[in-house]
Amino acid sequence: MKNPSPTSTASGQASESTENDPTKILIVDDEKSLRIGFRMALESEGYETSYAEDGEEALQILEKKGENYYGVMLLDVRMPGLDGIQVLRKLRADGNYLPTILCSAYMDSVTAIEAVQLGVVDFLCKPVLPPQIWGVVQKVLSEEANASEPDHKRPLLSRVRYFLRRQRLNEAIEVLDQAEERDEKPDKQNLWNLIVHHLKAFEQGKDNESKFASSRFYRAANLLGHLAYNVDNEP
Repeated sequence: MKNPSPTSTASGQASESTENDPTKILIVDDEKSLRIGFRMALESEGYETSYAEDGEEALQILEKKGENYYGVMLLDVRMPGLDGIQVLRKLRADGNYLPTILCSAYMDSVTAIEAVQLGVVDFLCKPVLPPQIWGVVQKVLSEEANASEPDHKRPLLSRVRYFLRRQRLNEAIEVLDQAEERDEKPDKQNLWNLIVHHLKAFEQGKDNESKFASSRFYRAANLLGHLAYNVDNEP
């Protein structure tokens, strides 16, 4: 990992550099103690952090810095004013697909379902320990960094999660269909098939704004998360 000198900046003090740097992370949380905790955990690993105290401030920072300035955003769900989901809606409506890790101690099914439909495939449940933060951040940044590699050199799972972060569902399904042609272990092959099944069911039912269709998308995202973090290695 690149190891810059750790620094943290508030929105009014952020550097004016426009360099794309995956080690730059935006922390959005209304609780000061949590912002400090995230900052200390990330800076101890060489990341550079900025923070916003609410959703409105986060949008102002991102508008100023641009989509590619930060490598990833850690976003709280429940905040005064604009909450995390409202921030995501605004960003996606503006074509900003900054990889986002949603952090919350309270995650109901409705919120989680909308989050994955807005391109979130990585979650942290508070309270969270530094190794958990490092693991999720490193996974996201690794998958994003490999996006420029030829498809045959990229793990299939990384490609799927990359497309889902950008709400490119049909491309994700196309990649998943390729898993059927691979020599997979039976247990993992069954997971791939189930993910494809859920995503296709969502694609077929989404025009009806069906809660059932949305739940299928959520189940697929959950299985992708299971594969990314719990099943030996990516295919």
